[in-house]
Amino acid sequence: YNVSAVAVSCWKWLMGPFGSGILYASESFRDKIELTMVGPSSMQQGIEYLDHTWNPHGDGRKFEYSTLSWEHIAALNALLDTVFLRYSMDDVLTEVLRLQDLFLQFLDPDLFRPLLFPESNRSGILAILPQCNPGELVEKLGNQGIVVTQSSGYIRIAPHFYLDDEDMKRAAECLNVVAVRK
Repeated sequence: YNVSAVAVSCWKWLMGPFGSGILYASESFRDKIELTMVGPSSMQQGIEYLDHTWNPHGDGRKFEYSTLSWEHIAALNALLDTVFLRYSMDDVLTEVLRLQDLFLQFLDPDLFRPLLFPESNRSGILAILPQCNPGELVEKLGNQGIVVTQSSGYIRIAPHFYLDDEDMKRAAECLNVVAVRK
């Protein structure tokens, strides 16, 4: 695909451990990056701590500062094997958007106004503008086991593909009830 570099955080949509990530850099791109921090894992001499020769690896290991987070690697490997190699990203996106649409069917339009984008610009995060204080809604919904966030006056809901129709219906109904009780 002629990609120079890709950096991915894995703790949100990939459901990986917090702080985990993946970096890919092509050989030609790696050669252009000047290292500003190095450690024993970056150097070909490894843990020969008294060898201060500047001899970084030529592959992706040159960006490894220190000990790898093996628990992150194991968790990401399990997720890739059990989830993301089983379902295509197109299938995941289609399901996420379907769940959003279902949620909107049950959301009271007199209490909330969704911020909707053209199909080509939709993402997994749905922003809705409440007619009441979003901070109070976030707190009250959290007490009911529904996790949403707020930003710029909007409530942000991000259903993932593993949720089901009943989860979305319940979330919308809880939002409606909490917004009326404010």
